[in-house]
Amino acid sequence: MNKQIILSALQTQLETVKANAVAHEQNVFNPAVAKLTAKIAEWFATNIILNIHEIEIASERITITPADTTAYGSTITIDYRGSWRGDAGYFETSAYRPDLKSNEDCTNAIFYYETMAAIAKGWNNICNKYKSSWLPAYTKLAAAKSEKYDAIYKIEREVRNCEQEIAVLEKEIYNKAGFECTLKPYANYNSDYSNNECVYTKTTNDHHIKAFYGRSKWDYAYVNSFKVVSFPKAKHGKVVLEWKSGSDEKTRTTELNKTRYAEFVNDVYDWQTKGAAAREESVDERVARYNKVDA
Repeated sequence: MNKQIILSALQTQLETVKANAVAHEQNVFNPAVAKLTAKIAEWFATNIILNIHEIEIASERITITPADTTAYGSTITIDYRGSWRGDAGYFETSAYRPDLKSNEDCTNAIFYYETMAAIAKGWNNICNKYKSSWLPAYTKLAAAKSEKYDAIYKIEREVRNCEQEIAVLEKEIYNKAGFECTLKPYANYNSDYSNNECVYTKTTNDHHIKAFYGRSKWDYAYVNSFKVVSFPKAKHGKVVLEWKSGSDEKTRTTELNKTRYAEFVNDVYDWQTKGAAAREESVDERVARYNKVDA
């Protein structure tokens, strides 16, 4: 089967799998976590202390915010510490020491200490409940979510492999005598401040890629267009290029060893197949955004 057809099918499949993963996270995972969090908050209210402002559960961590404040040091965390084998796990809490000052309202700080004291008093019950109920429940939900996203990563790898295989085949044409190439233009933008209004417009210029032919970092041709004069079969033969820096420049000739030429071809191929379009898309977005903001 044609590689491009396979790639197209994989890309379509990837979009479907991504949509499914996002839908699962929004419609299944998030509501289930919210329900689990509500159960944990209810258990704390019944068995530990009333009026905790917020409780959150994440991967191997419960975060408790006693009072309605975002001030630094306003949370208490309970973390699960497990070995890579999954055994010998234990729980530990981390807390801050908010200041108590007689010339300030210490309501939040006092309740923070009251909450920490209640957690310390009910520590064994909290750990038992976390281990037997909350951690397994969250782990199960997280595993189902990860399974959806793992499918994305798997297809992404297949897409990258297929793209690399296509690139290898398509770059073969660069290794044939008579091949000619002019680099796609480089998109940019200008700003015009006439009439007391700034207007941005897209521009294009010749693009150049360096073709290194010597050992020094200065031994390179600044290429905008080129023609392969000869591509020898010998492993250590030199590739002969005719090249120009721009449409008005005279044609020059240079020789590159095959390794240097392959590096040059990689850069040219990336620009011709992806780089030029990505740059133009970025400039279009920027011009539209700048003109909208200025308007």
